[in-house]
Amino acid sequence: MAVYGTNASTSGVGIKGNTSATSGDTVAVYGTNASSSGIGLRGDATSSTGFTIGVYGVADSSSGAGVMGEASDAGGTAAVFDNTAGGNIIVGLVNGTMKFHVNGTGDVYANTFNPGGAD
Repeated sequence: MAVYGTNASTSGVGIKGNTSATSGDTVAVYGTNASSSGIGLRGDATSSTGFTIGVYGVADSSSGAGVMGEASDAGGTAAVFDNTAGGNIIVGLVNGTMKFHVNGTGDVYANTFNPGGAD
């Protein structure tokens, strides 16, 4: 193990990375894995109660994205969501209000559908 951090505080942080440059392609925490079945970065929320989050991303920029997935091969997939318990696969919120969701059987619930393609 290269780096390990632990904290028993009720509001603690185990490992934190920070970049203070205000421009450039900086990365605060970066994980890489060369294994054919490896994971570059993983977050586990292990409590069985409460609203827990395994990985959380925030972007303050008006053109930012909180979380982004990228596949660099045409056979790859940029994002995969798997609810192993059978509940909702994805939920879309705006300011905490649900706008759409996809349930565990793949049914999509939304107010409207625009078949004309992306914006």
